[in-house]
Order: sequence, then structure tokens, then C-alpha cells
Amino acid sequence: AGLSAADVFTGGVINSAGEVAGLSTLGNTGGALVGTGGLISGTGNAVVDAALNKGLQGVITSAVTGQDPLKGGIAGALTGGFASVLPDLGSPILNNAATGAISGGIGAAVNGGDPLTGALAGGAAAGAGTAVKAVLPSSEVGSAVSNAAAGAVAGGVGSAIAGGDVAAGIIKGATSGGVTGLATDLGASPAVAGAAGSVAAGLIDSPTLGAGTPAAQ
Repeated sequence: AGLSAADVFTGGVINSAGEVAGLSTLGNTGGALVGTGGLISGTGNAVVDAALNKGLQGVITSAVTGQDPLKGGIAGALTGGFASVLPDLGSPILNNAATGAISGGIGAAVNGGDPLTGALAGGAAAGAGTAVKAVLPSSEVGSAVSNAAAGAVAGGVGSAIAGGDVAAGIIKGATSGGVTGLATDLGASPAVAGAAGSVAAGLIDSPTLGAGTPAAQ
């Protein structure tokens, strides 16, 4: 079977929908699964805790959605660690584009795809989604609507750059963002809301990506 969008990015493009919503940032160590306020006590080292947090999220999300938990954990841990040391670029769009690029590039590399394509897709998706959030803030239209719109744009842009099915990317992105936002409106923690959105999108079948993707897993 060919690699799907979720396989290649280990949810990278889809997760970006949650990331740009400000609900589950890559470098977050507070209110997450691991670290201060998390379900599991952290090490006290921000970089290590970020890696452990994203790694655990990757394992859980991959297992629930039928992907490879080991690859999901490796990609998540590397992404969390590297993203946690990124400097502030002075703009939410640039900051999220950078984290999205790291997520997409690492996810593609771990799954045998093209890291450059993954980085471009993840970065553009996160940046575009963040721009949508600025136009449709949650404070005005609600988290579910705001996040769904940002996710739809992020998924569509990411899929277009990666050579995948744009319509499928839009649907998966909107699902991820919408579920994440709805969970947030219902009082879920950022980590739980982000995971719920990723799982919901991961359960949707994706067509095989084209460029930069191996023919078989």
C-alpha cells in the first residue's frame, strides 16, 4: 500500500491545524502530556520534556490511527526537541511556519519521504493556517469555526505542495481543526484537544501522495 498524507507527515500537516490554533504548540511543556502541569512529571529540562511530550503524542496518535507508533514517536520526539529551541522570529506566522517546516520535514524523512517537500508543505500549511486565524480569531467566531477554517486552508495548502489530493487535505485539515476547537470550547486541555483533532483527521482515509513519496511502505 502507498503512503498516505498522514503516513508521510506523521500527521505533520494535519497537526499544523492544531498548532496554528495556538492549542498544542510544538514546544509546549505546560498543560501537556509530559512536563509541568502534564499527566506525567517532566525532567525539568525544557528541551527534553518537549521531545518526550511530542514523542508520546506521536506514539498515541499513530497507534490509534493505525500508523507505525515507533515512527510516530521518533518523528514527534525529534520535532518537539528541535522546535523547542527555535528563536522567536517576531511574528506568529513566521514562528508557526518554522515549527510546521520542522514537523513536515522530519515526519517525511522518518517515513521515507522527501524531507524538503515535507518541510515546504508543513511550513506553508502552518503559515497559511496562522494567517487565517488572524482574520477569523476564535474570540469572534468561536474556536470550532476558527480552527476548522485554519485547518482547511492548512490541509489544502500542504497537500497541494506535497502533490496530494487537495480536497482530501482540506477535509482532513478542517476535521482536525474543527474537532480541536470544539474540544477546547468544551473545556479540554490543549494536549487533549490537539490529540483529539489529530486522531479524528487520522481516521479519515487519505489518497496516496505523489511527488517525493515512495511507492510502498
